[in-house]
Amino acid sequence: MPAIEDYIDKKYYFNQLFEKLTIAIETTDYYDYPNKKYETLYIDVFSKLKEKKGEVEVIATNLYIELHSRIHRGMFSSDLVPQVIDYELNDTILVYPGEELFGEEWDRAFEEHVLEAVKQNITSYTGHNSSGDEKSYSFKVQDVWVVE
Repeated sequence: MPAIEDYIDKKYYFNQLFEKLTIAIETTDYYDYPNKKYETLYIDVFSKLKEKKGEVEVIATNLYIELHSRIHRGMFSSDLVPQVIDYELNDTILVYPGEELFGEEWDRAFEEHVLEAVKQNITSYTGHNSSGDEKSYSFKVQDVWVVE
């Protein structure tokens, strides 16, 4: 029975650490020139341990960003205007093999995989341009971290 108790403890620990996370994505877009405060998106992710499949599914569930100034999109596209963008997602961004959980440094490795998955899969958001139309905007990532 100690193996079962150990698994239950580890599952509880996993859920406490990773079930719900908010990930910050700092973009290369900035405002408050010359101080350069960078625009930052916040992505809520939900990690579900699927025991029968032996894997963890990580789903992005929400995207939030407050645009503080106009974002220039180039010569042939309308700029994005200052606005609050907040919408739901339901995108699986990572399926992590269960056999890699609970080994040495597993929590750090899992967090690094989640951060990389967010960086690779969340590459644009939809906002309103200066004409009032909805437009998708691709951004460049400067940094990614877990919000505590």
